[in-house]
Amino acid sequence: MATTTEAGASNNSGNTAETTPSKIIKIKSNDDQIFEIDQGVVEQSSTIKTLSDLMDVGEVPIPLPNVKASILGPIVEFCNHHKNDQKPEPIDEDDDDDPNKDIYEPKRSDDITEWDQNFIKQFTVNEGTLFDIIMAANYLGIKTLLAVGCKTIANMVRGKSSTEVREMFNISYDPPGEGINAPNAIEGQAGTVPTAQDASATGPSPQPDPMNQ
Repeated sequence: MATTTEAGASNNSGNTAETTPSKIIKIKSNDDQIFEIDQGVVEQSSTIKTLSDLMDVGEVPIPLPNVKASILGPIVEFCNHHKNDQKPEPIDEDDDDDPNKDIYEPKRSDDITEWDQNFIKQFTVNEGTLFDIIMAANYLGIKTLLAVGCKTIANMVRGKSSTEVREMFNISYDPPGEGINAPNAIEGQAGTVPTAQDASATGPSPQPDPMNQ
């Protein structure tokens, strides 16, 4: 069994008032590491909250098959830091009932707090961990963390050319008329018919065309 990480390891710099201890819930990463979180963390994740409401969890950890421990640990830290944050007010009161409205979405792409900027710096494009944390935040339904990750990507590509963006994210590209986009390559992929049967192929051998005899 892997070691257990306490949910209270990270201190929140906001509300320092004493609160009554809340129910502790266990969550388990896909590599079997268990983390203990309190209700303040649970409330930030729609996925964990739904599972904890549906399951009689008790001492049984909630499995999170799409998140590994190296990503889940920092997510617990992030949620612990933000668990006493005041819930954001809707930007437009006329759209309060809009189910597609995300009240956690910052207005500007650079609207990221200093703590969140330092937190997200530990994840990189080269190692793929930045995309791991964004996908995990989306899977867990943690809108605040998802917004931080997406805004970080937006800030990275701001002012960059398409070539610079492809190099930054290691995206291969063949211009029109070249590589896999070349006319002969497309014709070769779509229109070629083998003239001789491959030795490893199964099925009957092709019969001669009687019209050519």
